[in-house]
Amino acid sequence: MNKAKNNKDSTESPAVNTYVFDEYISTIDFKKRPVSDNWIMQLAKRLRDWAVDEKNEALTLNDFYNAEGIRTNDIHRWSERVPALAIAHEVALRTIGYRREKGGLKRDYDGGMVRSTLPHYLKEAKDLEQWRSDLRASQEVKQEFMAQVEAYVSARDVILKDLPVSDQVPDRPTPEEVAMGINSKMKKNYDREK
Repeated sequence: MNKAKNNKDSTESPAVNTYVFDEYISTIDFKKRPVSDNWIMQLAKRLRDWAVDEKNEALTLNDFYNAEGIRTNDIHRWSERVPALAIAHEVALRTIGYRREKGGLKRDYDGGMVRSTLPHYLKEAKDLEQWRSDLRASQEVKQEFMAQVEAYVSARDVILKDLPVSDQVPDRPTPEEVAMGINSKMKKNYDREK
């Protein structure tokens, strides 16, 4: 592998590895391009600057990657090696998410579309959708249980309805009758022993 040219700027962060560790094929001119840690750091800075630029009205992160000629699977692979790119990606997603949400609130964009795609951009929206989904699932389980109970009660009522009244409630002694029976047996046993 080749060494990439190291352009140090006085405002740049500490030295970053300029060793070319990967390459990608640009989607603009379809030529292979070298990838170094330094290049990825510069890409991360461009991404962050692009995302927070107030003039930028982009609504998808792919707008940036398409303009750079980079495929998203390359970005995810490089993010594992250089955490700054993962952070810039997260900042860009969040910024675009806020832009979309504000546009939906102002009715500049279709609210339904914004709501359905917002979980891709904002963790808070993703957590909210997960909570809603769990709540729906919980309610569905309760409704299914109640339907089973109702089916059981209906089936029991049908069965009991067809039985004669005397068969519905078996003849069992009341607790008082049981107590009197025990008392009389105890009295007989006591009388025998005398």
